[in-house]
Amino acid sequence: MEKKQDPSLTLKVKGDACYEAGRYSDALEFYTKALESAKNEKNDQMYYVCLGNIGNIYASMNDIKRALHY
Repeated sequence: MEKKQDPSLTLKVKGDACYEAGRYSDALEFYTKALESAKNEKNDQMYYVCLGNIGNIYASMNDIKRALHY
């Protein structure tokens, strides 16, 4: 039986690529979608990874208040 790809992982990987390319707004969009997907799938590990990634983006944008929120 073939294992189904985790949608939140797919979104996170796309977010990672955007983040590495310095495209923070695109990365933020993918990580936010991945966060929602992980929440719906009850994938706590992916949920918390995405929270951290979103926080890192806000820190990179010098939005410390939002960075600390995430």
